[in-house]
Amino acid sequence: MSRQNARCSRRLAMESLETRQMMTGNVLVSVSAGNLVVSGDSGGNELRIIQSLQNGAPIAGRFFITGQNGTTINGQSVGQFFQNVSGDLRINLNGGNDRLTLGDGVSNSRFIAPRDLQVDMGDGNDVVRLDRVSVRDDARLVTGAGSDSVFVKGAIGGLAGVDFGQNDLTIDTGDRADNISLENVFVRHNLNVNTGSDDFTDFVDMHFMNIGNDTDVRTGGGGDIVRISDVGFNDDLTIDTGAGNDSVSIDRCQVDELFLSLGTDSDALTLRNTVGRRASLNGGLGSDTLSQSGNSFSQFFGASGF
Repeated sequence: MSRQNARCSRRLAMESLETRQMMTGNVLVSVSAGNLVVSGDSGGNELRIIQSLQNGAPIAGRFFITGQNGTTINGQSVGQFFQNVSGDLRINLNGGNDRLTLGDGVSNSRFIAPRDLQVDMGDGNDVVRLDRVSVRDDARLVTGAGSDSVFVKGAIGGLAGVDFGQNDLTIDTGDRADNISLENVFVRHNLNVNTGSDDFTDFVDMHFMNIGNDTDVRTGGGGDIVRISDVGFNDDLTIDTGAGNDSVSIDRCQVDELFLSLGTDSDALTLRNTVGRRASLNGGLGSDTLSQSGNSFSQFFGASGF
């Protein structure tokens, strides 16, 4: 797939996911044992969560949740405040084509999840946006089967992270065609991305990031597109794109060890301006192409299959 065709396919997929439809359903919200608990129904739920501010600073543990485009909160059409949140944010929207936005897009310091962020969107064509948020412990985003989009800007384990720095970001989008975009993201510990084992085309974009420990990206079958630039990987980066005509580009990155497996079929790898300790590139079976320039690795274990 040419770069131009890939961009066109992605744009069409994103426009399809972004199409606004009248949402339905009711979302139940409560605070239990310090945890903010959000439960959707089988309808298409749309909601936004922001943190309350005073003089521009967040009020600890106080959040405002509003249903949008027809979704109600606890049976009410107006937004509601919830306070005394000292633990996890636990969000389960169940089935349906759901949309969830956290943060106001201004600054990571204006939305602080005290402990874990747990999001389960259920099956359906879902959209998740973390728009400038800070999560003090782990963040886990699961979107289930369906054509899903996940957008993340923020910090996992930033702003005095807890759990001795073992703060991970895990994204699992399940089957069908998915889009994952990570930009201006800090992850204190591990980053794990899995777009499912299906044969649909998935897109993974990662730009302007810093990952404290290991990163693992797996896209399953299908002609997948992975684009990474300006990322500091403080430990290992593993990419496995499975079968299909895949395209992977890595530019201006720093990594300890790079392990790349493109699986069967005809794949394309672009590796530029990237430095690290060791690299192992495996194109697998098929007519694969490798374009590289400006790289520096202390040990290069070779490029097989290209």
